[in-house]
Amino acid sequence: MKTTDQLYYQMGRLFEALRRNTTAQAKRVHPETGGNESLIHNWGNAESRDIWVAAWLRWGKIAKIYKDLYDYATHVEHTTKFPDLHPTWCKYCS
Repeated sequence: MKTTDQLYYQMGRLFEALRRNTTAQAKRVHPETGGNESLIHNWGNAESRDIWVAAWLRWGKIAKIYKDLYDYATHVEHTTKFPDLHPTWCKYCS
C-alpha cells in the first residue's frame, strides 16, 4: 500500500508525462503551434484539438482512480495513527 505522499508524487509525475506526450503528439500534427494547448485551442487544426481533448478525458479517468486510492490511503494513515478517530471528512469512516 502506497502512502499519500507516494501517491501524490506519482500522480504529479504521471500528469507531467501525459502533458509532455500530448504536446509532442499535437506538435507532430500541427507544428506551427508547437503543441501548445492554448495556441491549438485558438489556431490549431481539428486533429491537434482532438488530441488534447482525448488527453483531458484520459486524465479525468486517471485522476478519479488516484483520488480513490488517495482517499483510501488517507483512511489507512489516520486509522493507524489515531484508531479512535472517525472524522466526517473520511468517506470510509462516515
